[in-house]
Amino acid sequence: MNKRIEYIDAMRGFTMILVVLGHIILFGYQQSETMQLESNSYNTLFMLFRMPLFFFLSGFILYKTDCIWTNKNIFQFIKKKFKVQIIPTAFFMVLFNYLFKFNQLTSLFDLYKSGYWFTFTLFEFFLLYIFCICCFKIISLSQRAQDIFLLSFAIIVLLLSPYPVIHQLGINQEVADLCGIKNLQYFIYFIFGVLIKRHFSFFQKLLNNGYSSAILLLSFFITLPFLKNSSFINGWTNYAFHFYSGFTGIVLVFAFFYKYQIVFTQQKWIGYFLQHIGRRTLDIYLLHYFIVPRNLQMIGSFFMEHKNPCLEFFFTLFLAILVICICLLISNIIRISPILSHYLWGTKKTEI
Repeated sequence: MNKRIEYIDAMRGFTMILVVLGHIILFGYQQSETMQLESNSYNTLFMLFRMPLFFFLSGFILYKTDCIWTNKNIFQFIKKKFKVQIIPTAFFMVLFNYLFKFNQLTSLFDLYKSGYWFTFTLFEFFLLYIFCICCFKIISLSQRAQDIFLLSFAIIVLLLSPYPVIHQLGINQEVADLCGIKNLQYFIYFIFGVLIKRHFSFFQKLLNNGYSSAILLLSFFITLPFLKNSSFINGWTNYAFHFYSGFTGIVLVFAFFYKYQIVFTQQKWIGYFLQHIGRRTLDIYLLHYFIVPRNLQMIGSFFMEHKNPCLEFFFTLFLAILVICICLLISNIIRISPILSHYLWGTKKTEI
C-alpha cells in the first residue's frame, strides 16, 4: 500500500477550498470574471493556477515508479476510474439538474456539465495517459524518449483544444462540448505532474535552490498587471499568458507546501484540517454545488461598489469553509452505508 504524502493531501485541500471560494463568488455573488477584475478580487489571482494545480496533483499522484502496466492492470485501472469518476458524477449531475430544474440534455451538451466537468475531463486524461502507456508497450523507448513523447503529445492536445482549431477541424461545437474537447487544454498540467513525479529527486534540488524559487516568485507577480490588459482578452497571447502563469503558480504553491511541510502534518491543526479536506475532494466536489448559496447578489454588488479585496476574501473564505464543513457532514452520513459509500465515493469493497 502506497503511503500518503501529507503535504500533498494538504495541498489538495487548499486547492479544494479555492474551488469552493471561486464558485461562491461566481454563483453566489453573480460576479463574472470581468466583474471580479473590476472589483480587484483575489479570485482573479487564484484562477490562474487553481485548476492547473488540481490537474497537476492528479498526474503527480497517479504516477507510481513501481507500477507495471500489464494489459490486465490497464483494464482494471480503467474500470476502477470509471466507477470512481463517471458513475458518481453522473448520478450527482442528474440529481442536481433535477432538483434545480435544469434540462438534463442541455447540461450534457454543455462544456461545463452544470459544473460537473472536472471528473469527466480527468477520466479523459486517464484514457489519454493510458494511450501513451500502450504506445510505450508497442514501441520500446528510453525514459528520456518517453518524457519527450509525453510532453509532445500533451502539447499536441493543447494546440488542438481551442475553439478556433476545433471549428477548423470541422467538429460540431455541440459534439465538442459533449466530449469536453476545450477542457483538454489542462492535459499538459496533468502530464507536468507525471513528469515531476518521475524526476522528483531533480525537482527537489530545484526547490531547495532559493534562487530558482525567488526568480519564479518575481516572474509570477511581474505578469499580474497583464490581467487587466485588454490585449490579452482573446487570441494565442491569452493562452500563452495563462499557461505561463499556471505553470509558475503550480511550482510556487508546491514549493511553499514542500518547504513548510512540517506545518501540514496531522499533528498540526492546519495540516489535519487541510488533509481531511484533501482526502475527501471527490465528496466535496460532487456535493458542494447543492450547498453553495445562490442568492448573494447584494453582497456581490456591495464588493463591486466598495472595493475591498481583503474583506471580500476573508468573508468568502468563511463561507467556503462553512460549505465544505456541511459537505463533509453529508459525506460522513452517506459513508454510514457501505453500499452508498462504495458506489458514490468509490471506496473499496473490502471496506463494506
